[in-house]
Amino acid sequence: MENNLHTGHRARLKTRALTEGLESFDEHQILEMLLGFVIPRKDTNPIAHNLIEHFGSLGAVIDASPEDLIQICGMGSVSSQFLYMLPEIFKAYRKSKMDKRTPLKNLKQAEEYFKAYLQNLTREEFYLACLDSDLMLIKNILISEGTVNSANVQIRNITREALKFNSCSVILAHNHPSGQALPSAEDYKITKNIVLSLGLNGIITVDHLIIGNDTIYSFAGENQMQEFINNLEKMGGAKIANRTTSYSTENYKKLT
Repeated sequence: MENNLHTGHRARLKTRALTEGLESFDEHQILEMLLGFVIPRKDTNPIAHNLIEHFGSLGAVIDASPEDLIQICGMGSVSSQFLYMLPEIFKAYRKSKMDKRTPLKNLKQAEEYFKAYLQNLTREEFYLACLDSDLMLIKNILISEGTVNSANVQIRNITREALKFNSCSVILAHNHPSGQALPSAEDYKITKNIVLSLGLNGIITVDHLIIGNDTIYSFAGENQMQEFINNLEKMGGAKIANRTTSYSTENYKKLT
């Protein structure tokens, strides 16, 4: 009888999720439903409550390591691995929806594109998006993966990859796992050096985006990319915009 009650409760949760969505669900109810797919013969409600009580929130549960999850009463290796893999599954899903020929012609498009790669990660990653003359994506390249505080970015690697794909321009992006999207002194230094290195090869650095949990910082949006480019040209560097490209600072900064 008790098993029938659990089965009926699970069925009602799933039906409610399909018909109403998850906005009306409490966080423990979302976990309860998810765990029901990998723990078929046990009441997952107490386990969900245990997880929320221990970690504090649904997000903290999903970000926890399998080693920490398995310590919670009712959790096993399969259920721990299942919860741990959810962010990677969501990330792969969002990436798979993106056409290789994605347009990155303005700030809004660039922000939406890189949010799919970088938002809410627990480690720092640095990407280079190589663009053609129409600001269409040629290739998005993971340049480095770092710890929670830093990523090992090699300027020469960025220059080599940009030239390899015959880029007319590029957009840089990395995340701050701390959640704060404000640039550090190192971020300024790296951006300036990349603008210099690519600029001397005739490649425009359109923007450098820093993705936080809830906010995004754009070097172009704050007029700093154009300042870097102007300073380079004043120093006697080659004109950067010497390849045919539809890029312009003002057009890119428009939200639509």
